[in-house]
This record gives sequence, C-alpha cells and structure tokens, in this order.
Amino acid sequence: MSEYVTIPLDIEGVKVNRVEVTSNGEVHIHVSSTVDGTRCHRCGRDIHHRYDEGREIKLRHLPILDMPTYIFTKPRRYLCDDCPGNTTTTQHLPWYEPRHAVTKAYAEHVLRLLVNSTVQDVSDKEKVGYDEVEDIVDDRFGQGVDWSEFKSLPTVGIDEIALKKGHRDFATIVSTRTEEGKNRLLGVLENREKATVKAFFLSIPKDLRDTVRKYSANPLDPTKLILTT
Repeated sequence: MSEYVTIPLDIEGVKVNRVEVTSNGEVHIHVSSTVDGTRCHRCGRDIHHRYDEGREIKLRHLPILDMPTYIFTKPRRYLCDDCPGNTTTTQHLPWYEPRHAVTKAYAEHVLRLLVNSTVQDVSDKEKVGYDEVEDIVDDRFGQGVDWSEFKSLPTVGIDEIALKKGHRDFATIVSTRTEEGKNRLLGVLENREKATVKAFFLSIPKDLRDTVRKYSANPLDPTKLILTT
C-alpha cells in the first residue's frame, strides 16, 4: 500500500502531480513537463505541435529522508510541420540523463560519494549497478564547464576516485565551494597525473582563477605542487 505525501521538487520545468511512499520504502514522484516545445531532431527547427507522450521513464533522484527516490515522467513528443513524413521528436529536458535513467543531480551525488571510495562501495551503498556507476563517471570525462555560471571560486578541492577496488586505478574530481556554501562539481579528470590536472586548471579563465583563496588537496599528491604557481 502506498501513502501520498506532498514534497517540493527543486527542478525547473516540471509540475509535481503526485508523490507516494511505497510499502518497500521508496519515494515515487510523478511529474509532467511544463516546457512547451522542443527542437526537431531532423531539421533543427523549434517545434510546438504537440503530438503525444512517450512511454513513462523512471529516473533515480536524490534520496529523500534517506529513502531511495525515483521520478516518473512521460516525455512529450512533438510533430514537425516542416519535415516530410510527419517527423516526431521526443522532448528532452536538461535535468536528467536519459541514457542512464538518473537525474543530473543524482549523478553528481554519486560522483561526490566516490571521493575517497570505490565504485563497488558506492554501488553497494546506493544499490545501483557497478557498470551504471562507472558509466556516470565516464560520461563526465572531458565535459566542458560553463565558467560563466561562476562569479568566483573561493575554495577548490581535488579528490581521487578509486575506480577499481584493490587496484591503483584512479580518476580525479575537481569541485568548488561557492560563496553561498554550496558544493559544485567542476570536472572529472581521467587520471591524477600532474599534466592532466594542470591542463584543467589552465582552462579556467584567468580572472576566475585569480579568485581562488584556498585549495584543498591531498598533501602527498604531486598535483598540489602546481596549484601555488
């Protein structure tokens, strides 16, 4: 038996239709999109001719009250009036990763859990498949950063991710703590080599790099040597 509750959801572009707590201790949040239109996958035009809805998808989200939480939604589909053959395109909203069936907020949550841990440990803790966790990490490799979102980087942290339990196979997480006290992920680097970390930091615009007041890194990590130069 499910209990229905009210929970605010801090995601833009969605309407919460109902929230239920299931008998097995999961939170299920059913939402619908409030965003009108999408871009045709064939011609690239903005389209607003609503056609129907796709199949319902289930997305892992941040835990609520320590309970596993899932968002359910049926993506809107739109018809392009300019393309031949009644081309339809499914709307994709920026807050989730359809390939991994997780919200972006949850993906960042997983990456933070990996700090000083292993993929296997996080997989066990979150009850998420091992390959799924590794895929979340892999998807972040080489992703660009929209530096315009940041006015300053007062504190920057460098942490290792152990990708394989019992092996020296590491990636590096770079994060910041904003003036508002929020932790933000900046990047996931493919290794912890000095050259890799240095290249990432040199990619930060100089005026933004100059705002860094504190670096947090393992004092034995050779990458720290480049942070004060």
